[in-house]
Amino acid sequence: MSHAKKGAIITAILISLYGVFGFLIAPYILKSNLISGIAGQLGRNATVNKVKVNPFVLSVTVRGFEMSEPDGERFVGFEELYVNFQLSSIFLRAYTFDEIRLIAPEGRVKVLPDSSLNFSDILASSDPAETPPDKSNELPPISVARLKIEHGHLAFSDLSRPTPFEKDFFPIEITLNDFSTRKDSESLYAFTATTEEGEVVSWEGNISVNPLRSQGHFVLTGIKTRTLWKYVQDQVRFELTGGSFDLAARYDMDAGKEVLHFEVIDGEFKLNELKLVEKGVNTTLMSVPCFSVKGGSHRTQ
Repeated sequence: MSHAKKGAIITAILISLYGVFGFLIAPYILKSNLISGIAGQLGRNATVNKVKVNPFVLSVTVRGFEMSEPDGERFVGFEELYVNFQLSSIFLRAYTFDEIRLIAPEGRVKVLPDSSLNFSDILASSDPAETPPDKSNELPPISVARLKIEHGHLAFSDLSRPTPFEKDFFPIEITLNDFSTRKDSESLYAFTATTEEGEVVSWEGNISVNPLRSQGHFVLTGIKTRTLWKYVQDQVRFELTGGSFDLAARYDMDAGKEVLHFEVIDGEFKLNELKLVEKGVNTTLMSVPCFSVKGGSHRTQ
């Protein structure tokens, strides 16, 4: 047998072994380490439905992930996480990802009756005092061509208040293009979140993390004044039974200098059909059909 044929056979065998390890063995190892790592480091139980690895395109897909709180209640989870790592990382000297996609993530943020958070134990387990300081003080080189979060759901509740407060945000959509931690590298981003009452928060622009700075535009649409009142209802003697407001502005933020620079430009505020009544009596104290302000600006340094 010629050396060329022997080389081809050896190459075919190595590729086959690599494929068997990547497709069949690696998913089991990743799934097992993920579950045991969360239990050991965070003290939380986690379950994973399926892990899929494609060793030839360097992608990992995790489906059906769920992590519970110590009492067994669901804490976070997602339907699918897809990560596509690029071999070009070797030449670019950076952790390079072609795509990171997170589908249907869910999270629960809860302020407990004692004012602690439902994930305070996780924060305590990662005490910065126990972590040796990074003398280089530099961000690791990371590059992501496309990052997308689809159909996110965040449930917030505050049980420390006399009247418990709850609020859901769904769907949450986030996109980030050409993200990099390299110096002076800017990325385009877009964020939207909707509540069950139809309130919408949107935010888009560009951002740099090295140094930290951002310029963009944010819009709050149809925010119910009663939602804000519900959070402080036990501290006030009036009740907001109606009304909504819209808020929009451009902004410029730069935290890369010695003094933080933050500027709000061309702000617009509009209040619609506000109605304030005396609590428990339903006597109208104030009614505002419409109020608007345009062109507002504010600078902080």
